[in-house]
Amino acid sequence: MLKTVSSTRRFAALALVALSLGVAGCKDDGVQEVEVDFMRITAGAQQITVNSTGAVTGSITINSGVATAVSVQFLDAAMANALVEREADFQVNVTPGSGITFARTGPFAGTLTGTTAGVRSVSFSLLHIEENHEDFGPFPVNITVAAGSALR
Repeated sequence: MLKTVSSTRRFAALALVALSLGVAGCKDDGVQEVEVDFMRITAGAQQITVNSTGAVTGSITINSGVATAVSVQFLDAAMANALVEREADFQVNVTPGSGITFARTGPFAGTLTGTTAGVRSVSFSLLHIEENHEDFGPFPVNITVAAGSALR
């Protein structure tokens, strides 16, 4: 029985050491992570909202061959800017699928250009630059690319 207690204590001590090493592997810079509940994407005069489960409200249609300005805001539960005084630590990450391209013009802005008419998927996320990980998303958003200049 004495040997079992000693082995159990040794195992518990090793488990605590392993746990502390695992926690030490995550960067703790003393800065609290941001709490993002929504992402608002604006393209031209159109807006959509994506919640923390990836549910999209609204729709966006752009013209094929026309660069359309797009901007992204990350919002808290009260629909206020979740990145207050932390904007420099983050940027939007945009990954377009086939038939659409993205050109960055700023940390939270760029242009989307549809190259092929149809519904195209574009993933959006909030990238924590220093730690190189996504704090919100990625979430796929369907963008309709209208042929020619016929917008709905």
